[in-house]
This record gives sequence, C-alpha cells and structure tokens, in this order.
Amino acid sequence: MKYLCHILLAMILIGCSGNKLIIHDENGSPCLPDSEFNISGITNQSTRPFVIAQKGEPVEIESEDSIRLETLKYRDMIVEISNDHVLFLSTDSSTNSTPSGIHPGMKRKAIYDILGWDELKNGESEYQIVNCKIESYLVLKFNGDVLTSIGMGNDLP
Repeated sequence: MKYLCHILLAMILIGCSGNKLIIHDENGSPCLPDSEFNISGITNQSTRPFVIAQKGEPVEIESEDSIRLETLKYRDMIVEISNDHVLFLSTDSSTNSTPSGIHPGMKRKAIYDILGWDELKNGESEYQIVNCKIESYLVLKFNGDVLTSIGMGNDLP
C-alpha cells in the first residue's frame, strides 16, 4: 500500500508540472511554437496598417530610405517595418506580453517555469530562441534575474 501511495503521488506531481513551451525541431534544437510569436496582438507577419490599427498612430516615425526601413516608435514598443511587414519589434513595458504571459519585469524562474528551457538557468543576459516553423526569433534580455525587454524579429529573405 505504501508503494502504491508513492506511485500515485509521483503521477500527480508529474501531471501537475504543466506543459512547457519549448519543443525541439527535427534536428533536436530547441524552438518555440509559432503561436508564441505574438506580442500584444502583433505578430512577426503583421502589416504596417495592422500595427497602426492595433497601436494607433506612433509617437514618432523614422525612415531609412536606403534600406526601406520604417521605425514606428510608441511609448511602450518600437516596431520596425520593411516591405510593409514587421521586421522587428521590441518592448520594455510590462504591459506587453507573449500569449503565454511572458513580459518585461518577470523573474527568470517564472519564465523558466513557462518555457521549460534549461538554457535560462545559466544566467546569461540575452537569449535568442527560434520559431519552429518560420525564420523568426524571440530575444529575451535580462538584467540579473529580471527580464528587461522582449524582442521579436524575422530573418531577411
């Protein structure tokens, strides 16, 4: 009976551990599902008109004509647009988050609990994790154990 209780307890603990977001691609490399590449409703495939509809008019717009890059600056987010689509966006505001709830201001341990990515345990100040489906990535920047910013970008074709 004692052993049966231990087995049941172990099964309950395993069941309560939750699903982690990190998965592995066909090469065994860690990656995130496409659904996590969304920060406050803006994805790495959003168009400029969609960003404006979501966020409103930016506080400032910068243009770099030589590389056809436009930077939309908001109080809580910076969005770089190229060929009418999001190329990169970054935020240091805790009001912006990924669908799993990761946002600036979170502790490293809380992010590890969501992602299940052992790499986070090594204490680095910056991490990049790729999308399992398309050429894009998330950037997590830390100051000590606190997430200071999230970035999301696309590789240029």
